[in-house]
This record gives sequence, structure tokens and C-alpha cells, in this order.
Amino acid sequence: MFPLLVLADTAERQTEDSGLESTLTDFSHASEEDEERGIAISPWLSLFGQIELEWTKQRLEPANGNSSEQTSESPETYQLGFMARPWSNSELLLVLEYTSDSDQLKADEASVKLTSEPWEIRAGKFYTPFGTYLGNFINGPMLEFGETRASGVNLSYSFGEMSELSFMLYRGAADDQGRHAEALDWALSLESHASERISVGLSYQSDLADSDERLLADSGDRFARKVGALGGSLLWSGEAFELSFEALGALHSFAELEADRNRPLAWNLELKHPLPADMHLAWRLEGSRELADQPEIQAGVALIWEPDKHITITLEYLLGKFNKGLAEDEHDEPYRHVDRISTMLRIGF
Repeated sequence: MFPLLVLADTAERQTEDSGLESTLTDFSHASEEDEERGIAISPWLSLFGQIELEWTKQRLEPANGNSSEQTSESPETYQLGFMARPWSNSELLLVLEYTSDSDQLKADEASVKLTSEPWEIRAGKFYTPFGTYLGNFINGPMLEFGETRASGVNLSYSFGEMSELSFMLYRGAADDQGRHAEALDWALSLESHASERISVGLSYQSDLADSDERLLADSGDRFARKVGALGGSLLWSGEAFELSFEALGALHSFAELEADRNRPLAWNLELKHPLPADMHLAWRLEGSRELADQPEIQAGVALIWEPDKHITITLEYLLGKFNKGLAEDEHDEPYRHVDRISTMLRIGF
């Protein structure tokens, strides 16, 4: 998926404080860097955009020794964002997105934000403050199964430059026609910068079934009880490297899911360091437990080249091993391994 708005402000602070590259964000989490490279239409209105052209080839190896299955795809994503600041303490954001996979143009995010330091309130459709989803790869980490976009209101409080507490009330997608339909869900996060180089995050969401992954889609998004989830992240930015670790998982089991996949959890460890000629090398080691259709363990490497501040070219390779039974073909035969090579051209303005 394409990360520029996960929480506009969370991503903005992480990008600003840690030096994370624009490959970590998409318009849904617009950073100051993205706004600066935008086009000013007037003193209070600007637009920014992004084009992502991707090619991926994937090979799945069955556990029974049969011939591997190979697929390739070339998805395209186009995003256009409008940022309006009619007053110094206000911000209106609209992000439109078109993806070739869905062949649809949609409003990825639409919100209004008012600020009166140290308070900030935001209303509209955007991502909940659950999870951070740091990553340098084309293919997002497996823990993105917790990423949630919803309509609601978010209230944030900043403790100077060191910490920020966010609380969001939102209308969840799961069980919106059932007996819990009128109940609001909520998410909470605390981001803290222990030093100029180290930041940590902790977040909670009251209903993991609301995530964009739609874990309960096969049961009509209905559930017997809500299952909350907890996430945590650590980012360490050295002089010549960036090291990040994040984990996210359900706190209880979903009664609607099978026993081997009813309490999903995933973690992701990444290291990025510079190379000559405006290039970076990123390494990933990630894993999951009880997460359907995802490897139990996966490792990869990505080469990132930024010949211009508006252009990023990435080439990556990932190799994963499945826990038997969590990923199967159309004949219910389990897969053993998956490997994937991807390349992407990203152009932003």
C-alpha cells in the first residue's frame, strides 16, 4: 500500500525529527517536506501530488513440491492533495487517489484541523492514531493489517517538543449494522522523543476489526465482541543509519476466525544506511503470527536511489516462509515459500 497521510501529524513529526525519507509516507500522512515541494496556488492554498509506477513479480512455492506459481503485476497510483490554510491556526486537507487496481477515483482523506497550542483538534476522514507503520520498502510491512481509516474526531495535546498524546473517537466499519452499530470506537497514541535521535510510540485501538484489512469480511464484519489491539514502535536515528522496530497485535482472539488465525500479530525490523551517489540501502526482517496469507518470517533488501528531491527509484527483493496452513492455493494446498522482486518509480511535487 502507499503510505502520504497514516496520521498527518504523527508522520510529519517522525519525518521531521528522524530524517526518514519520503518513501515512508504517502499523501495520507503529508509531511512538511511534501508541503514544501507542493505548488502554491495562492498565499493560503497549495497542491501537491505523487505518481507511483510499480512492477512486481511474485513466485509461490507449494509445500507438496509441485511447480511454483508465478504472477506479475504493474499497479499505478496517482494522488493529488490540496492544502488550505485560510487562517494561521487552521488547515483543510483533501487527498484524491486513483489506483489502477480498483480503477476508481476516491477521496483518500478529507479533514479540517484547528490548532491552539498545545491543543489540536481534527475532524473528518483520516487514519486513526493506531500504529506508526515505518518502512523503506515498496511493499509495506505485514503489520499494516492494523492500519485504519475512518471518519471521526481526533484531539491531540503536545508536551512541548518531547511528546504528543492523541485520542480519536470514530465510527468503525465493523458491525455497523449489528447490535454494536451505534457504539463509537476509539484509538489512543503517545509519541515521545526521548532524545534527538530516539523516539518511541505506543498506541491502542478498541476494535481491530475496523482496520482496512477487514479481518472479519467473511462474517459480514459482524462480531460477538470487540477485540482491541496494541502497538509499539522504536526509531533510532544515528549519524549514518536509521534503525526502526515496530510490533502490533490483537489483545484477544476473534471468535469468528479459525483457531490458527484468530489472534494476529506482526513485527518489523528495518535498518537503512546511505551509499554514494544519493543512494540508500535498506534491510528488513519481519514476522507474523496467526496472520492469514502472510509469511511467518520474511527478510529482504531494498536499494533506494533519489537522483532528485522529486524522484525516487526503488528496487527490492523479499523472501518469506509460511507457517503451514495459513496460506493456501485454490485447491487448499499450503504454500511453503514466497519470493518477490519489485521496482517502483515515485515522482512527487
